[in-house]
Amino acid sequence: MRTHFRFLTCALALLALLAVAPAARADQPSKPYEGEEVSRLSAAGRSVAEISTFQGALRSFLLMDDQFAQVDKGPVAGPIQPPAEKRLAGPLDMVSTWDPQFYPLTLNFEELKGPQVTRVLKLDPAHTSVTGDLWATFAKDPVFTVVTRSGSGVTLVWPDPATDTSTVFIERRYRLAEDYRLEASVRIVNVGDGAVTGLLRVLIPAWEPAVVGGGKCGQSMFSAPPDLKEAVCYAGGKLEKKNRAKLMEKPNFEGSGAVGFAGINSRYFLMAVLPAADLPSQCLAAGDRSGVLNTMLQWGDSEGKPFTLKSAPDACLPDWLMPTGAYAGRIPCNRAEALLGLSGGEDIVAIDKVSVEGKGDEAIAAKKALLARRARTFAFTTFVGPKDFDALKSTGAGLDDTIDFWILGILAKPMLWLLRLSYSIVPSWGLAIIFLTLIVKALTLYWTQKSMLQMRRMAELKPKIDALREKFKEDKAGLNTATMDLYKREKVNPMGGCLPMLLQMPVWIALYRTIYGAVDLYQAPLFLWIHDLSSNDPYFVLPLLLGGLTFLQQKMTPTAGDPAQAKVMLWMMPIMFTTFMLFLPSGLVFYILVNTLLSLGHQTWMNRRMKPIASK
Repeated sequence: MRTHFRFLTCALALLALLAVAPAARADQPSKPYEGEEVSRLSAAGRSVAEISTFQGALRSFLLMDDQFAQVDKGPVAGPIQPPAEKRLAGPLDMVSTWDPQFYPLTLNFEELKGPQVTRVLKLDPAHTSVTGDLWATFAKDPVFTVVTRSGSGVTLVWPDPATDTSTVFIERRYRLAEDYRLEASVRIVNVGDGAVTGLLRVLIPAWEPAVVGGGKCGQSMFSAPPDLKEAVCYAGGKLEKKNRAKLMEKPNFEGSGAVGFAGINSRYFLMAVLPAADLPSQCLAAGDRSGVLNTMLQWGDSEGKPFTLKSAPDACLPDWLMPTGAYAGRIPCNRAEALLGLSGGEDIVAIDKVSVEGKGDEAIAAKKALLARRARTFAFTTFVGPKDFDALKSTGAGLDDTIDFWILGILAKPMLWLLRLSYSIVPSWGLAIIFLTLIVKALTLYWTQKSMLQMRRMAELKPKIDALREKFKEDKAGLNTATMDLYKREKVNPMGGCLPMLLQMPVWIALYRTIYGAVDLYQAPLFLWIHDLSSNDPYFVLPLLLGGLTFLQQKMTPTAGDPAQAKVMLWMMPIMFTTFMLFLPSGLVFYILVNTLLSLGHQTWMNRRMKPIASK
C-alpha cells in the first residue's frame, strides 16, 4: 500500500506540473533543477545519456542517429504539456518523463532499517543540516554526489562522503556502452556496527498523453493502432505486456519465475532493465490517469524477502571515503588489495585463499579488513534504444520478443532478413521491396499459374453455363447441381481463381507486421515524396494508382459469372481496394502495387500465349 500511495502522490505532482520549460534545442541539456548536477555520457556518437545527481537516475537518453530524429510534435492532447526539449525537432529523447521524481532508474526502498545519518541538505538553498533515519533522510533529499566521472562513465554516492556523517552509503555506477546499453550497478556499503535490511526497487517510469489516438482525422479501421506505451516483464521464459489502461484495472503482472528483464515498450523503441543472472528479482507495475505508467524491478533475498547487510566496523573503506575523522586508522580497500597483490575483482573466497604468511602485520590487517567488507551489489544493464532485431537478439535475454510480429513471425522474420539483405547491397528501401516482391512472386508462381489456367477454363465454359442458366431459370437448386456437374466433367475448380489471393494474404499481413514491428523501416524513405514507409502516402498517390491498376486487372481477368455481378465487381473491387489502402503503410501499398504490376504482366503474357476465348 505504501508503494502505491507514493506512486499516486508522485503522479499528482506530475499532474500539477503544467508549466512548460523555456524553449531549448532538443539536443542540448535543459536547465537542471535546484541542487541538481548533470553528467553527460557519450558512446560512439550514437547516443548521449544524462545522469542526474537527483536519485543518481537517468535524466535523458538521446538517440543521435538521423533516422530516429524527432519532428516538432507541437502541443499534445490533454492538460499536461511536456517541456520544450521533449517535443522539439532534434534527436529523440528516450526518456519521456521530466519531473525528477519520475526519472528512469530512480531508486525506491521498502521495509528498510538502517542507522542515523547527519545530512547537509542539497535541495535546500540554505543547506540545512539534519539528523535522522537513513531512509527517511534519503527520501527527503535524494541528491547524490559525483565522486568520479569520465566521458563514458560516472560514479555517484549518497550521502556525501565529504560533508555528511553516515556508516551506510549508496553507490551508483554507470558506463555507457555501444548498442544502446547502459551498464549500471547499485551498491549498498555498510562500514558501521549496525545491520541494514530492506528491499530495493529500480523504477522505469514513462509518460504518454492521457488521450492517445482518439478522434484523429484520417483514422480508419485499417489504420495502425495507436502506439501505446506498455509495461513489460519477461519472467519464467514468458513475456507479459500491459498498457496503462490494463494497469489501472489490475496493477502488476501475473507471471512468476526468474526475471530476464523489465521495462517500458513501444512499437519501435524499448527501455529495459536486465538484472544480473545471479540476483533474485521480481517485476511490479502500476499506471494512473495522468498518463504515467511505471515498471519496477525489485530485489531482495532468494525468496523475495528483505536482504540483510551485517555490521562491518572493521571493514576497509571504499576509495571515495577518506580514512579521517570517525574512520581514522581504517585502511582503504584499494590499499588493502594492493598489499595482497589483488586486482580488486576477487570475491571473498578468493581473498580468503590469499596467504599472508611472512608478509607482516599490515598484510594480515589488510586481509582481515577485506574479509570484513559488507556490501550488496545489484548489477544490471539497461537497454535504451531502437528495437533493432540483431541488437535485441544478441542480449540472449528475450528482448527480441518485444518486436510484435504477431503470429506470423515465421514469415515476417525471413521477410525482414531479405529486406535488410537487399538494402545492404543497394541502399534503397524501394528496391529492397521490389526484390522481396520478386522473390515472393517466384515462390508462388506455380500456384498462380495453375489458378490463372483454372480461371481461363471457367471463362471458356461460359457459353455452357449460360445455357444452363437458360434451362434452369426457374430452378436455382437444379442450376447449382448442373453447374457443379459441369465443373466436375470439365475438371475445373471454381475456387481455383481465389488461390493467388489466399496465398498473398498471409504475406501481406506478415509484411504489415514487419513494417510496424521492424525499426529498420521506421521513418525510412521510400522515394520522392514518401519519406516514411511506415506511414501512409501523404498524397494518396500510391493507393489511387493501385486502384486504377486493380480496375485494369479486373478488365483483363476472364470471368464466367453473371454479367451483372461481373460489372459490379469490376467497379467495386478497385473502389474497396483503394479505400483499404489509403491509410496503410506506404511500404505495404508499394509492395502490393509492384505485385499487381507483375500480375498484370503475367496476365498479359497468358492472354497472348493462349487463343482468344470464344464468345457465346
